Amino acid sequence: MEKDYRVVEVLAALQDADLPQGISLVFAGGTCLARAHRLVARMSEDVDLKVAITPLPSSKSAARKILGTLKDTISKIAMDLGFPEPVISAKNENHYIRAELSYADSTGEDVELRPHLLVELTYAPAALPTVERSVRSFVSEATDAEPEIQQITCISVDETAAEKFVALTRRTAGYLEGRKTDAYDRFLIRHVYDLHCILPHLNLPRVSTLARQIMVSDAEQFKKWFPAYGADPEAGTEQALAYLMTNSECRDSFDRFQASMVYGEHFTYDTAMASVQSLYAAIKETENHVDEKNDVEPNKKRPK
Repeated sequence: MEKDYRVVEVLAALQDADLPQGISLVFAGGTCLARAHRLVARMSEDVDLKVAITPLPSSKSAARKILGTLKDTISKIAMDLGFPEPVISAKNENHYIRAELSYADSTGEDVELRPHLLVELTYAPAALPTVERSVRSFVSEATDAEPEIQQITCISVDETAAEKFVALTRRTAGYLEGRKTDAYDRFLIRHVYDLHCILPHLNLPRVSTLARQIMVSDAEQFKKWFPAYGADPEAGTEQALAYLMTNSECRDSFDRFQASMVYGEHFTYDTAMASVQSLYAAIKETENHVDEKNDVEPNKKRPK
């Protein structure tokens, strides 16, 4: 609960930060589903933001320089909020910035929680139209208090679903290839819970079109690390789903996650995975084309 509150505190500070002219931030990920869209009833421990620059930088070096200023912004915010100096790393010429804010929950250690508060910024415009939402921490929600953030730009639930499905299956498939053992971690199981909760709220044709495009894009980007997925992302996706369905460690991890992080309704692993499977069935039925209504542009670069 305390960590969830601090996540919203960091998000509010980032929204109010004095960013370089032209930079805009869009709230994304599971925390956005929980605290802004309010479709999942779980605690939050990370801040996931997309970064856009308008107008587009004149060169790669110009973009790298502009994006690099965000590292200083995060560091200052963390220190101002009383965190120790964060551990910040960057990939893809600052297109992906990751900051770990050291955090010790006063309630004690929980193995299902990350040992830090995570901030991730990815330089990529939203692929689908964004929406405006308020943000409330669990504390604000439980006490019916005013939202800590009155309005913030968020990616759509449809885009979140497409990204979560591909992240879950692509990273699991990569792990099964055995070439990058850290491709899968126990925190990925949260995608299963999130996808189950948001499935009734999705525009399946739109999600399916975007998910298929992201699969193709990721297959090309990550073929050096995951050649089997790169050659046939659909086969890799099916292998990943079979593993997720039958692996006892995944099942146990899901149950532990719900016990520690979910304050709303709990679901069986089989029920949640059935939703993931049904989403994949919709993706398979989607023709590999982009029509005028569903014209989407998947993110070009993703963290490994």
